Amino acid sequence: WGTVWFATFAGDIVAHAEGKWSSPGREDNVPAGVADLALDPSGDPWVVTRSGEIAHRFKGSWARLELPRSRNDAVDTTRANDSLRHLDPSIRFLGDAAPGSDPHAPGGEYCLGFDKGGSCLVGSGAGVHRLGTSGWQFLELPRELRGARATAVLGTAKGDVMLGTAGRGVLVLRNGAW
Repeated sequence: WGTVWFATFAGDIVAHAEGKWSSPGREDNVPAGVADLALDPSGDPWVVTRSGEIAHRFKGSWARLELPRSRNDAVDTTRANDSLRHLDPSIRFLGDAAPGSDPHAPGGEYCLGFDKGGSCLVGSGAGVHRLGTSGWQFLELPRELRGARATAVLGTAKGDVMLGTAGRGVLVLRNGAW
């Protein structure tokens, strides 16, 4: 089995290997507030936080990457979602339960996946960031498709990018058009 990785509801990660549990944390360069965790094709874990920070484990060490921000993908600090998280990590409001929050608002909701070539994909309500050899590329959603909470992202063998959303179904980028 190797190592089995988990992202916890509290925004941390834990791993189980050789009958032992471990919890890489800030001292290991793992950011706080993990929203999603995915394994790349070589089996190394990647994480994205609720605020859009990216980190991945490579050759036994964690490294962070900067996710570029577009004007349509900025973190929304006005949302009631997780407003108490910094006081107590065990307190978390779900989007539909938080008074005044909009679960379909762009920004602050990220998911992680990979394309057929192993490039990291980060989905949000504004589009998909793809990490290629020349850096990050942003695949922006058209205005009429923006705003749904991104729940899953995947690149297919045919080169399509699929973005799963809460409330809007699956959005597919095929031949350069959503």
